[in-house]
Amino acid sequence: MFLQVSLDPAQQNGSKCIQLICWLDDRHLPCVPPVSVTVPSDYPLTPPRCVMAPHEYTTAFLSAVQKALTARTTKLPRCFSVSQLLDTWEMSVRQASAPTQTPVSSATVLMGL
Repeated sequence: MFLQVSLDPAQQNGSKCIQLICWLDDRHLPCVPPVSVTVPSDYPLTPPRCVMAPHEYTTAFLSAVQKALTARTTKLPRCFSVSQLLDTWEMSVRQASAPTQTPVSSATVLMGL
């Protein structure tokens, strides 16, 4: 996996949170829109939050990515890192792009599928 991460240029001055824009750059994966990650001021006590622009996730494939990410993030520990969140996003893209989609369940998440 290769990720590109940059500070969000739209971040407001004086904000205590850090806004990141993250892209997946993997020629073996389909192109997906970037996600916005908010790192709260009290990180790591409060985990980062991933925001997917709703207007960009309207296709069946991208909806599957979003559904997989939601299911997988609920299985993360209470306090997870930015790296764990981005790994989870990448796994969600892999799952949604698999030739035969594996339905998201507790078992598939635990097995890393």
